[in-house]
Amino acid sequence: MLRSAPEMALVLVFEEILVRAILFRIAEQAWGSRNALIASTLFFVLAHLPGEGINLLGIAVTAVTAVGFAAADMDTRRLWLAIGLHFAWNFLFDGVFSVAVSGHAAKGWIQGSLIGPTWLSGGNYGVEASVVAPLAWGLASAALLRVARRRGQFLSSRR
Repeated sequence: MLRSAPEMALVLVFEEILVRAILFRIAEQAWGSRNALIASTLFFVLAHLPGEGINLLGIAVTAVTAVGFAAADMDTRRLWLAIGLHFAWNFLFDGVFSVAVSGHAAKGWIQGSLIGPTWLSGGNYGVEASVVAPLAWGLASAALLRVARRRGQFLSSRR
């Protein structure tokens, strides 16, 4: 469990800096928040496509998750919340419960496995390709976007 934490932290901090702190913020200044969400989400999804066992549901969940991470960044205008959510999600499944994350083999503390149909278990891609994940991330993303909008954090397009 402790062995996977530093590697995971390094990878996801890099992802959040690249996707949210650089790509999203530059796109947001140029095109507004809505278009920046679309662009950064597409980039995040494309970066996860090589994951083993990815399917259409996995792509959709990865997209909804990307929106949630971007909304978390918009809420605070700092990366800490997006990094924390990203780490908590990945570490809980990989580092604790030994469930594949984004198609990467798990190396967790509790040796378990998800059984059942792929639409429910996520198959080789992990819980991110199950029907449960878009419900959880959809609700979280909607709540985070609502907070960002209420705080006036949505930038309009400059066209």
